[in-house]
Amino acid sequence: MNLRGNKWMAEWLEGLGRITLLANKSVASLLAILAVVAVGCQTADGAPKPPPAGPAWAWNLPVYETALDLATPHGKFLEFEQRLDALQDLGVGIIWFLPIFPTGGNPPDKPRSDSPYCVWDYHDVNPRYGTKEEFMHLDKSEYEFLQKTPLPAKYKGGDRAFAVLCATLPNSKPMIWNGQELGILANTPKLQWKDSPYMEFYRKLLHAYRQNPALYQGEFHKIATSQPKAVYAFWRRAGQNRAVVVANLSDQLQQVTLQLGEFSGHYTEVFTAEDRVLAAQENLELESWAYGVYSNNASQPAERSGKP
Repeated sequence: MNLRGNKWMAEWLEGLGRITLLANKSVASLLAILAVVAVGCQTADGAPKPPPAGPAWAWNLPVYETALDLATPHGKFLEFEQRLDALQDLGVGIIWFLPIFPTGGNPPDKPRSDSPYCVWDYHDVNPRYGTKEEFMHLDKSEYEFLQKTPLPAKYKGGDRAFAVLCATLPNSKPMIWNGQELGILANTPKLQWKDSPYMEFYRKLLHAYRQNPALYQGEFHKIATSQPKAVYAFWRRAGQNRAVVVANLSDQLQQVTLQLGEFSGHYTEVFTAEDRVLAAQENLELESWAYGVYSNNASQPAERSGKP
C-alpha cells in the first residue's frame, strides 16, 4: 500500500476543518478566514507561482474518503470494488480508506483495543474486511489508496457553496465523505447506493477541477465586490486557462457587482453549462447561498490517470 501524501493531506484536512466549523458558526468568521487566505495566496505581479502541495501526479485528483463498514453491506474490499466505476465517473481520483489494519493491544494512549485506531500491525489488513490479496486487487484500478484519521465536520444550508470554495481555493482539494454525494451530510448510516440530486453537483465540480489547471495550480487574486460582507469572489489563472468563482455566503439575496477588470471575457458556467461573457464590471443577482464557477479552459488538457 502506498502512503505517499499523508503529511500534506493531513495539513489540508486540518485547515478545511477550521473553515467548515467556522462556516457553521458565523459567516463573518468565514469571511475573515477567507480574507487571510486571500492575503496569503495573492500572487504578486511577475512573481513565480509556487506549485500545488503534494506530488504532481495528485494535483488535480479529488479525494473520496470511505469507511468500509458503512459503504458496503458487509464491510468487504470486494464489495467496495464494485463501486469504483461509479466513483471514477463521479470524478474521484484518490480513495482514502479509514483504518483497515488489524487492531489489538491496549497502549496507554489508546485505551480501547476495539478502536480502529488501536493498530496492531500497519503491514497487514484486518481480516474482517477481507484478505491482503483482495485489498491489493483494488490496485488494478486507477486510484491511490491512503489512510487517515477522521475529521468530524457539520454542514448547514450553505454546504454546496462551501464545497465549491473548498474545491477551488489555492492549495485546496475537493474531498467527498462517505455518502456525501448521496446528500448524507451527518450521522452517516449504512449507505444505500442510489441516484441523488447531489451526484450531478459533485460530478460537475470534480470534473471541472480535474480539467482546468487554473483551479488546481493557478495563481490567485481576490475580486473586489460591492457586497464584501456577504459575497466572496476570486479569479485563478494558469497560462491561458482561467476561472472566476463567486459565492453568496449569506441567507439573503444579494445584488452584487464584481470588479473583474482584465478577467472579463468569455466563460462557461460549470453547473449550468451556460456560455456567458463577463463584463469588466459584472452585475449578478445571487440567491441565498448561491455560487458560480465560470471556467475558460483554453488548453483542455487530458486528465491524468492518477498513477504516478
